[in-house]
Amino acid sequence: MRWALIAAALLAGCGSDGRAASAVPVSNAEHRYIAELPAGWELAAESLTPNLTNPVEILFASTIRDVRPAKGACAHMPVGGLERMGPRDALVTVQERYGEPTFGARPERFELVGRVDHGGGPTCADGEGVLEEYWFGFDDVNRGFHVLVAFGPDAPAERREQALAVLDSLRFEPGPVGVRIDPDLATGGP
Repeated sequence: MRWALIAAALLAGCGSDGRAASAVPVSNAEHRYIAELPAGWELAAESLTPNLTNPVEILFASTIRDVRPAKGACAHMPVGGLERMGPRDALVTVQERYGEPTFGARPERFELVGRVDHGGGPTCADGEGVLEEYWFGFDDVNRGFHVLVAFGPDAPAERREQALAVLDSLRFEPGPVGVRIDPDLATGGP
């Protein structure tokens, strides 16, 4: 019942804060969240970080077509999405961290912070060095999250606004107090 009320409140507010009224509500019962996707954005049909167990990818939304997992140098990065990004594309991925790490409190409105500077060094995905990427974390309702936001080199300003709107729309069910994870489960699989 509580989720129905939250979803109704989100839908009633569409367009009142400058976001397009065509935003599409999405939810995930397993990961206990609801959100809105701007027109033209899609959720990935499967995790793009399938070998990652802590954190675990709970949302991958993008303007990229045909996203799917791909092997890469970094288990925590959605290599399949990063490598398929077009010059005007954008992506947002949210990973939930279980256990000890503490992040800063969720901001009232998200901003693009934590710009990733590859500095000409190795990257996790082919072509990633030309992307504009941001990596940061936040706490919300006793849960901790990592966020990656990436843009193609020619992504319009509207894409930045849309990516932030996805994050601002996220609403999570509270997590249990004092949850700890078995350290043997804290890394990805083979």
